[in-house]
Amino acid sequence: MTGAPSEIKDELKPCPFCGATAEVIGPMPADGFGNEGGYVVECTQCQASSRVHFPTMDDARPFAIGAWNRRATAEGQPS
Repeated sequence: MTGAPSEIKDELKPCPFCGATAEVIGPMPADGFGNEGGYVVECTQCQASSRVHFPTMDDARPFAIGAWNRRATAEGQPS
């Protein structure tokens, strides 16, 4: 991730698997699995998702967006 989390736009890239739109889900309610307060980005079509990002001292939403928007580059390709 480049820049501070506060510099990340709320714009989400399309799903890297199916190309559909994605949405930020959170803060998550208590679910019995310890995910309370976390944020996740999920594809609206195929349900691919980021890992759950939890707030510590900062808002976790920008971290979830940054993780979703990060893409691997093929070997030998510019990033």
